[in-house]
Amino acid sequence: MYTPPAAHRDDPTVANEVIDAHPFALLVTADSTGALAPTHLPILREEDCLLGHVALGNPQARLSATSALVVFQGPHGYVSPTWYGRPEAHVPTWNYVSVHVSGRLEALTAEETAAAVDRLVERFEAVWTVGPSVRAQLASGIVGFRVRMDRVETRLKLSQNQEEADAMRVADHFRRSDPALATWMRRALQTRKRP
Repeated sequence: MYTPPAAHRDDPTVANEVIDAHPFALLVTADSTGALAPTHLPILREEDCLLGHVALGNPQARLSATSALVVFQGPHGYVSPTWYGRPEAHVPTWNYVSVHVSGRLEALTAEETAAAVDRLVERFEAVWTVGPSVRAQLASGIVGFRVRMDRVETRLKLSQNQEEADAMRVADHFRRSDPALATWMRRALQTRKRP
């Protein structure tokens, strides 16, 4: 991922925060011909691994020991040049929080897949329960996977490269329209790296 120094964040705590808060991710793998396969799905972090599952009919269900990229997208929003003190000196852009995780995709055993599904249900659905026979039937239609978090890249493109007054004007716009993005902006501006 192209990340200028001002937007790069080499902090596992920040990456984990984004992953945990925004678990609906994009899993990208390549098959033996190099064709890319993307799937949008919920993925949970467990220590230094990501866990999820795909439908049995998904071509990714047949991949194992292959490279994978998992993209997590946090808050994001359009930035108008009119929000700056000198609009004519700026172009339209987009502020965003993003984490890319690269690693090896490994298929899970049936027992590991069941445990991963339990974690997903625990996280998103506290009341759904089914009997063992229904559970086994449902589990037969999915394949669980694990991606070891070998490389984690965090990009916080949050106006850190702008003059402080301009960056604060942008944050004020988002405070009204997207408070989560405004919060990320304020955090990034407090710790920004000057170009």
